[in-house]
Amino acid sequence: MRISGKINLKIYLILTVILYSIMGYFIPFSVTNLVCLLAIAIGISVNHLMLASAVSYMASNAASQSDQGPDWKKLGYILFGKFAILGASLLIGIHFMEGLVVIPLISYVLQLGILMTSLQGKS
Repeated sequence: MRISGKINLKIYLILTVILYSIMGYFIPFSVTNLVCLLAIAIGISVNHLMLASAVSYMASNAASQSDQGPDWKKLGYILFGKFAILGASLLIGIHFMEGLVVIPLISYVLQLGILMTSLQGKS
């Protein structure tokens, strides 16, 4: 089964909305802060989808009995895109939410916990 199929999207989305609702409550209200929080949420979610894609690609390649290894160029593009999106979203959040530098970093760590919670135990 693919890794992306093991993620319970219902739990993932519910917990993500709850997390960012709580974070939105604690930041000062301004359009800039809310847009930054939305950019961080989207960037981190896309980062997780790309992470699941890379892990699924490596697992399916390891499971196949071919002598040919993984396409390192494709995997490199996935990982570069993953880090570029994550870095851009966190830098946008840190830059525009000047006094709240720790919010994007805390949201990333908590979102990783949400991803682990939403993984289903099926193999």
